[in-house]
Amino acid sequence: MSKNRFFVKGAAFVSILFLYQNCSNTFTTGANSQAESASRFPSQSLEQPALDSQSILNSLQPDAKIYVSTSGNDLSSGKIEAPLRTLEEAQKRVRLAKQKTASSIGVILRGGTYSLTQPLRFGVEDGGGDNQKIYYMSYPGEKAILSGGTPVMSWIATGVRGIYLTETPLKFRQLYLKSSDTIGTRPQRARWPTEYHPANLPAYKPELQVLSYQHQLGTCANSTADNGILSSLKLKAAPLDGLSPVAFAGSELVILKAHTQTRLQMSVVSSNGTEITVVPDQSGASLEGCNNFFGAARAFRAYFENSLDFVRNRQDWFLNRGAQTLYYIPKSPEQLAPGQVIMPRLEELLIIAGTDANPVRSLVFSGLEFRHTTWNLPSSDGYFGGQAGHGNFCKSPEGCQVKASIQVKNADRPIFFQNTFAQIGGTALKIGTGVSSALILENLFEQISGTGLELGGVSSDVYTNQKESRGAYIFGNLFQDIGLDYDGVGIFVGYAPDTVIASNKIRYVGYTGINVGVANAKNLSQNVLVKQNEISEFMLTYDDGGALYTYEGRGVSFIENYVHDGYSDRGLRAQAPFMHMGIYLDGFSNHITCERNVIANLAEGLFLQTAKGAEANNSVVAPLLLKDVDVRITTESAVMEVAGRTNNIIEIQNPSNSSVYSSVISFAGLPKSSSAQWSRQLDRAPKGFFRVRNKEALYFSDGEQFCGYNEFSVYQNASGNLSTRLIPELETEPKTQPNAGVCR
Repeated sequence: MSKNRFFVKGAAFVSILFLYQNCSNTFTTGANSQAESASRFPSQSLEQPALDSQSILNSLQPDAKIYVSTSGNDLSSGKIEAPLRTLEEAQKRVRLAKQKTASSIGVILRGGTYSLTQPLRFGVEDGGGDNQKIYYMSYPGEKAILSGGTPVMSWIATGVRGIYLTETPLKFRQLYLKSSDTIGTRPQRARWPTEYHPANLPAYKPELQVLSYQHQLGTCANSTADNGILSSLKLKAAPLDGLSPVAFAGSELVILKAHTQTRLQMSVVSSNGTEITVVPDQSGASLEGCNNFFGAARAFRAYFENSLDFVRNRQDWFLNRGAQTLYYIPKSPEQLAPGQVIMPRLEELLIIAGTDANPVRSLVFSGLEFRHTTWNLPSSDGYFGGQAGHGNFCKSPEGCQVKASIQVKNADRPIFFQNTFAQIGGTALKIGTGVSSALILENLFEQISGTGLELGGVSSDVYTNQKESRGAYIFGNLFQDIGLDYDGVGIFVGYAPDTVIASNKIRYVGYTGINVGVANAKNLSQNVLVKQNEISEFMLTYDDGGALYTYEGRGVSFIENYVHDGYSDRGLRAQAPFMHMGIYLDGFSNHITCERNVIANLAEGLFLQTAKGAEANNSVVAPLLLKDVDVRITTESAVMEVAGRTNNIIEIQNPSNSSVYSSVISFAGLPKSSSAQWSRQLDRAPKGFFRVRNKEALYFSDGEQFCGYNEFSVYQNASGNLSTRLIPELETEPKTQPNAGVCR
């Protein structure tokens, strides 16, 4: 294989890993000069990394097969005519079969929903070997769903505001629909003020705005003028819509802080008509007050969540944990049919964990759907985010990182191929510490509360004890509707050297698209190649990030990626958004290569954060292709001009004169095999957010307050005031007016 090109072709399934390992050797360290960059990644021709999906599918033919069916019997033989009933029994049969054969073994799941009562756990005894793979896969042409949820079978009408109720002992923070074919249609945990996807409508109800924190100074171990146990905080008042302050007691206050969020449990809420005063519970008062990363409150956006009084719009819901009652307003009568609404009961679906000395080897998961989970820790402890789903502070001994529903730790050559990870209440898939040569190929990640895919750990002992994950290959995956509840990202890379992330499509993300590194972990990610990905509609909820982002990353290469149509709504939020970048090289990032990337239809192009760490001088950026961008090529400090910095090279090419521009757009994103696999999902579009010409933000109402409107946009006029206007000529779907009193 030529070292001058990144080109992967799979003639057979076994060859994929071999070819990838050869490919990963084509990059070793981040470039610190333009000459070095040119020798490693020449600009002569563009080729898209390719994967022969059909060859992989043809190779998924294990020698021994054990069949499982939702109508099976665990006392049966496990043959196709007499399948087993449970995956736990299938695991036992695999262990027995391994004693008799060294050939590959496959567990074949017939179509249907397998409701799990506890996570499936795979240890060393469940894996294969160097020449033996263990497969868990759907029967050809059928879809097996591994569900952590329980369907609602009956509802009772309350006669109030169209609300229905059902009794349940379960505890959860998300609610799902059995059929959800459109981005942005997940039932909404009731909130106030109401927020439509992806942001609130200023013309109707602005988000609340944090005015000030009141601290008990001198009460923290690291006391400063900006911290101390939190006595209370004040919010800019909005019309309470007839809500009594009592309605807010026991609710949750969500504060959106630039690139992260805080969730506080409330004990007292009061209002004097101009300000809302909030008193958090004791643990939140200490954690939020003593770890106030941003110092004084900077007009942060905020809203309240989880109260029966907030249940006013279609698909709003509220869970009264004490009374064990779920309240819900259906969008249509069909949603009241048995089994149409799913309550999650599990936080984890699949846990693969070997040991440092004995990893789980050669497990393959193909064609499965992983659905219906939650993450309950914020309901008891609150959530105090740090960055990209990694909470900095919490009282729980298990830590406050957003939990993953599928976890892999201490494993060798795990493979996930053409699976669906959807309706997940935390992070979807985490390839954790001690994992080598993971392959994540052509999967769908959709409706994810946290991060889509996470690689490697971030704690200091991972780096010190060399427990990093190494050699992952992430190819041809579709990520959409990511970070719905927390500060998650499309793909996060921690201590995971020699990682390749290529030909993925990422869209509709609350924070960054691909995030390499996190604060306070120097040299966290080394030798990471991010190539020919397509990222759009990112930064929908948070600020201070970008489509391609690094913090303390080392030896990262961003090559031939296509970034376009990010969310930039300056003036439309209570706190104006800032730093929505195409490429953002944050503090201590060094030895970075950015080459032949295209950034289009975006307010800001590139940001070099040079104020933190002298090693940032070694960043290399050349060339960058920009189109329809309000160009912002800058450093954080005005005295640190890019042009005068050693080894910082900026070259902007005119796309109209560049053949590279059109080639990058043509090759970036999903390859044909992945596009064919997820064609129906690619056709989905959110009903709350549309791209429109002239870089305006368009919203489509799905709530009762705006019945009768077709479409309208919110924009900032010449005087700086927010306005709305109808756009009857804009072609969006659906086109028809709703019936009186009924909203889409």
